[in-house]
Amino acid sequence: MNNTLTDQAYRQILSRIVDLNYVPGQKISEKNIEEEIGIGRTPVREALLHLKQVGLINVIPQSGTYVSLINLPRVNDAIYLRHNVESSIMQEACQKDFTPLDISTLKHLIEVEKSAIQEKNVPLFFHYFDRFHAQFYKKTGHDMTWTWLQNINIYFYRFVVLILQSDQQSWENLIETDLKLMNSVLNNETDKVEKYFNYEMEISPEKEEKLVNDFGDYFEK
Repeated sequence: MNNTLTDQAYRQILSRIVDLNYVPGQKISEKNIEEEIGIGRTPVREALLHLKQVGLINVIPQSGTYVSLINLPRVNDAIYLRHNVESSIMQEACQKDFTPLDISTLKHLIEVEKSAIQEKNVPLFFHYFDRFHAQFYKKTGHDMTWTWLQNINIYFYRFVVLILQSDQQSWENLIETDLKLMNSVLNNETDKVEKYFNYEMEISPEKEEKLVNDFGDYFEK
C-alpha cells in the first residue's frame, strides 16, 4: 500500500492489534475505529479488508468483525524464519567496520529501551528493541530484507508482547542481551553473537505453555 489514508488506517489498526490494545477475539466495529483514529469509513474498510487477507481479522456473517486469535503454528513458523534470516545477518555484521555514529546509535537505542522499561511501556520498548535489530540489517545492506520481514513479524509480535506484559524481568534480560550482542558484534566474536542471538530468539516450551494457560482465550484451540 502507498502512503494513503488507507495505508494510515492499516498501520494504526495493525499497531492496535500488535500492541494488544485490540485483544485477540475482541469484536471491533468500523464506526468505533473511525472515531478512534480520525479516518473515514472507506479507508478503514479497505484497511480491515487487508488485515483480513493477512489473517489478523476475522469477519463472521451475521455476527461481526473480530480480531483473530493467535495461531501458535504460525507464530513458531514466523520466529523460525526471522531467526534463520537474522542469524546470518548478525554473523555478516561481525565483518563490518562500525563507525562512531553507528555505535552511538546502537547505544542510544539501548538507553531508550531502558527508558521504556521505567515507563512500563511495552509497545515503546518493543519498538526500540526492533529498531536496534534493524540497525544490523542496515549496516549489512539488507534494508529490503528487514522491510520484507515486517510482513512475517506481525504473526509473532502479539505473542512476544504478551510475554513482555506478563514478565517485566524479560525486558531487562533482553536489554542485557542486546548490550552483550552489540559488544560481541563489534569485537567480531562470532560464537558469542550466535549464543546471545539464540537466547533472544528462543521461546522455551515451558514459557509457551504457561502463556497459553494464562491467556487461553487469546489462542486458537
